[in-house]
Amino acid sequence: DDEEEELGFKLYFEFGENPFFSNDVLVKTYRMVDEEEGILERSEGSTIRWKPGKNVTVKVMRKKNKKGSGRSKGPPMTKTEKCD
Repeated sequence: DDEEEELGFKLYFEFGENPFFSNDVLVKTYRMVDEEEGILERSEGSTIRWKPGKNVTVKVMRKKNKKGSGRSKGPPMTKTEKCD
């Protein structure tokens, strides 16, 4: 078989216990078109297993219920949005 060897490299980031995510190791893989010229084709990263409420890539917006809307009782509504 003439499988072409993939060009590129991987970075391994090791973490101890922390309040944000449960991964012990995160891997970032860089695929190169040409290693000598340093031309990057694409990069891929591990999926981060965020702990509840700790995902720093999204923001949580809380909105108080409007008075008189019939829903004014109960907890405020929450919505998550990706950060820019």
